[in-house]
Amino acid sequence: MITYDAGDTEMANTQKRKRGIIAVALLMILFGIVEIITAFTHNFVGISTTQGTLSAYTTAAVGSLYAIAGKVSILIQKLSL
Repeated sequence: MITYDAGDTEMANTQKRKRGIIAVALLMILFGIVEIITAFTHNFVGISTTQGTLSAYTTAAVGSLYAIAGKVSILIQKLSL
């Protein structure tokens, strides 16, 4: 007969949650970098974006915030192990 310990299930759920958060954080970093590139090339998957200087710097700033938030999320997960 197999018995389950509540601690084992809780630990498995915690590991799944941490993997999910790390996956989302990696996507945040990737999308942030892509947004920074899009801001200065003014080209997103063949679609031309606004050519304005203010728009480019604003978009790059938002992209860098996405990337930084992703890095901080990964750092927090690694510190909470």
